[in-house]
This record gives sequence, structure tokens and C-alpha cells, in this order.
Amino acid sequence: MKRKMLEYICCPECRGELELLEKELELSGSNSDIVNGLLTCGRCGLFPIINAIPRLLPKKYLPDYLFAFYPEWLEKCKLNNYTVNKSSEEINTVKTLLSFSFEWSTYNTNYDFWQKEFNIFTRPWNNKQFTGKVIADFGCGMGRYTSVACRRGGEIIAMDLSNAIESAYNNCKEFNNFHAVQGDICNPPVKEKILDMYYSLGVLHHIPQGAQYGLKSLLPLLKFKGEMLVWLYGTTRGDKRFHPGKLGRSLIKKLPLKLINVFSWMYAILVYLFFKIPAHLLTVVGLSKIAGKIPFPTWRKYSLKAIACNVFDIYATPVEYGYNKEEIEQMMKEAGYCNIKVEAVDTSFRERASWIGIGNRQPI
Repeated sequence: MKRKMLEYICCPECRGELELLEKELELSGSNSDIVNGLLTCGRCGLFPIINAIPRLLPKKYLPDYLFAFYPEWLEKCKLNNYTVNKSSEEINTVKTLLSFSFEWSTYNTNYDFWQKEFNIFTRPWNNKQFTGKVIADFGCGMGRYTSVACRRGGEIIAMDLSNAIESAYNNCKEFNNFHAVQGDICNPPVKEKILDMYYSLGVLHHIPQGAQYGLKSLLPLLKFKGEMLVWLYGTTRGDKRFHPGKLGRSLIKKLPLKLINVFSWMYAILVYLFFKIPAHLLTVVGLSKIAGKIPFPTWRKYSLKAIACNVFDIYATPVEYGYNKEEIEQMMKEAGYCNIKVEAVDTSFRERASWIGIGNRQPI
């Protein structure tokens, strides 16, 4: 962690200032960045810095995370006996943390086609300059889109609920403008009015309370007139929407993550053999129109492992919502954004498969 990060982060509980406990720090020998240590909030206690990443989860989630990944830090943070009764939404948040931790530690390859996807999902910003701005990637996962953003300049803050933040750090640490923090979108450990822009791609629809909670919690982090962009699933997805795969997902997501991973590879192999390869061969012999009618067109550019990753993402996440255009516009309006625009992301098989929403924080 660079010391500059203290300019951007705050306590996720009370939103107060955080201070470093200097005597507890382990520094990098090359550039004096902080590798391990403790941050303290005068009201809310200690938060760890582990593997150069400040772990600023709310106290209702932090003990669960540390117990699963770094139990030796429970005592250091004085959380050995910390217990809290969780709501059903909070229990699902912990499950989401564990699911995405597994996914992005297993599937952490940074493919070249992520750049193309980033450009598609952020197309309203394709001519935007990031230089001189502070920009956040909320729900960064393993950093597949963060690395693209870092190349466009500015100071990029990548945040994820899960241990995927470690994969993001490893994939992006070469960039001097990259900063990583582990945190919860509904309790973001980022100071208010600090961001010029933020984006969140394929994330808010996994918040157990619904995307509207994420939209509301992120608004105060923007400067006045600051810009935001989100990508959300359409109505063909979502646990509360009817679609053919709903029954299978409702059953499979209850399995242990390792079994879901086995299922994902089996599914991916079938897609690769019976859809991707035939489509490729038809294209080679000049029958691209017929190839275009074969299912799973968006996965044809993917490797076998990338297909398995997408299958896992579909079936393993505990909660998933899907929205139509009017619902997204209403959520953004109620959250307090202005200059709202929502546009469809179509596929060759499905119109309005997902949505891009852009907006601004109201001027003073």
C-alpha cells in the first residue's frame, strides 16, 4: 500500500480518518510501500493491511473473512471474540465474498479480450481522458478491467469485497497509478467527494439488497458533477425473473464451490466441442451466416478456461438480479443521480441482454 492511499480511504464504519500504526508496519525494501501493518480508527478500532492491501471490510464481515483466509490476523485486530447477528442479506454477502474469492483465485488469467469488453461496456466514455482524475473500479474482481483503466491514466482505485483483490493487485501492481482496497460497496471505505469518476461492471446486480443500495452508497463518493457508469444484467437474468436456466441455477448454487467448479468445466467442454469448434469450422469454409446462428456466440473468442469461468460466474453467485431499462432509470433517479442515460447492450441472440447506465452527481 502506498501512503498516498490514506488520501482516499476512510473507516467503513464511521467514515472517520484512518491512521497508520507506524510501529506495526512491515515495509517493502525497494520503495517503502507498506506490505503488512495496521490501520486504526479512533472510534472503530483496527483494520489490517495484508499483502500490501488495506482490508477495510465492515466489522460484521471482517472476522468471517480473516477466519477463512488469515486467521492469525484475528488476534492482531482484536477480533477473536467479535460476534454479530447477521440478517439474511448479510449472510448472503458473506457467501458472495467466498464465492468470488474462489472464482477469481481460480480463474485469474488476464486475457487480451478483456480490453475489448471494457471498451464495449464503457463505450460512453471511449473518448474520455482519465489523466489527472481519481477513478474507482468498484467490484474489480481479479482486475481484468482495472488494468485497462490504468493504461488510460489518472489514479485508479480498485475495490472488491472478496479475496479477488489479491489477484487484482498481482495483475495491476506494475502500474504506478494503481491502488487496491478490500471493501464493501454498501459500506465503501472511500472518502466522500474524492472521485471524479467511478464505474462498476457486472457487480451491483449481485448485491443481496439489490443494485439500488450500491447506487445510493456510491453517490456521496463522487465530486459534484462527477461521472458514473454501471453495467447491469437485463431481465433474462435474475433469480426473481423466469428464465429456463433458473431451476438449474437455484439447485447448483447450493453445491460446494469445488463441485460447482467441476460442473463448470464439464459444461465448458461441451460448449467448446459442440458449439465453438463447429462455429469456427463453418466460418473457415465461408458459412459465417450459419455459424452466426449457433448458440454461445459471445464465448467463441474465449479459451476453454475462460468459458469455464463464465459458467462458474453464472451458477455460483448466491444472489443475482436482472433489470429493465425503466427500473434502472428509476433506481438511479431515486439514488440522486442526474443526466441519466440507459442504453442496451445487445447480443446476436438477444436484444437488451444487459444495460449500461451513466449519470452524474448533482452540481452544488
